[in-house]
Amino acid sequence: WAAVVKQMREGVFITDTDGSIVYVNPAFEKITGYTEKEAVGRDASKIIGASDGEFIYNGISGTISRGETWSGQLTNVHKKGSRYDAEVTCSPVTNSSGQTSYSVTVLRDNTYELALLNQLQQSQKMESIGFLASGIVHDFNNLLTIIITNTELIRLTLDESHPARELTETIINVSDRAVSLMKQLLTFSRGQKNDPQLVNLHDVVRGMKTILSLLIGRDINLVIKTMIALNEIRMNVTQLEQIILNLAINARDAMPNGGQLAMETSNVTFESEHTAKNLGLPTGDYVLLRVKDSGVGMSPETLSCIFEPFYTTKSGKGTGLGLSTVKGIIYQSAGAIVVHSKLGKGTTFNVYFPKAAKGQTRENTTG
Repeated sequence: WAAVVKQMREGVFITDTDGSIVYVNPAFEKITGYTEKEAVGRDASKIIGASDGEFIYNGISGTISRGETWSGQLTNVHKKGSRYDAEVTCSPVTNSSGQTSYSVTVLRDNTYELALLNQLQQSQKMESIGFLASGIVHDFNNLLTIIITNTELIRLTLDESHPARELTETIINVSDRAVSLMKQLLTFSRGQKNDPQLVNLHDVVRGMKTILSLLIGRDINLVIKTMIALNEIRMNVTQLEQIILNLAINARDAMPNGGQLAMETSNVTFESEHTAKNLGLPTGDYVLLRVKDSGVGMSPETLSCIFEPFYTTKSGKGTGLGLSTVKGIIYQSAGAIVVHSKLGKGTTFNVYFPKAAKGQTRENTTG
């Protein structure tokens, strides 16, 4: 049996009635980072379930003391400090008198599986939004066109001093905002045309400096550092501008009392397959757009939800489609977006666009 346990891919450890570890198998060492010498004699609660709180482990101990098996999902802390998810089963081992003398715990690292499941759920959410958009957006735009056109005709018949003229302008402005919202919804529609072309991100960012300055206001210092000799990327220019504007608006709203917004561009190369896979990208050459603000930052809970459609922390103001639209455009372009943020420490968005393939020219990329 000892030989069998040593060959198992699941981590196995045995504890006595005091919760001290008396045995671990090689897989336990690999999963937790603790060697047998480091683990034996140590309180199991310091290694397993520590990330989920001491009460979790106390609950496990209570179940074992009743002679019952405990099963569940725990987030644990590796010896090096990183977190990992594990499916855990703790079973009592009784002696000839029927009393619990030991407990045996089996833990299976399923961090990667949960990450894939989360990606699948996100993909299903995006697909649902795509079906929603493709089903209603065209009909809704037709209705908006009628509203805007007729309101414009009414406004033309009114003098500037007419009290109803301001009302017609309000209708048009609100309708234009609704059209913009529909365009964002179309980003999720599978049938949306992309029409990419070869562009230099340096030119696009520099060309938007004036509008970005007006957008973020005087209280925020805009710093742009772009690399002139950037690799070209293949993108729809309008969508690229939409990404930049949405990230700038997000940064502005995170700095209500002013601050600094920095935009940088550079060429990056991922030669390590491990590094590229962490971003969901193949190895190769990319162009990086970094958008960094000195704002309020985000909690881990908020950070995990920011790309979900209709999720917003801007009560009564945001639609919750800005960042989800950004992510949708980037993923349609075979790129990736990564965000780093801490409360009170600001936020940084890193956007990676794949370098345009060799042989592509500005003339043959409009199809």
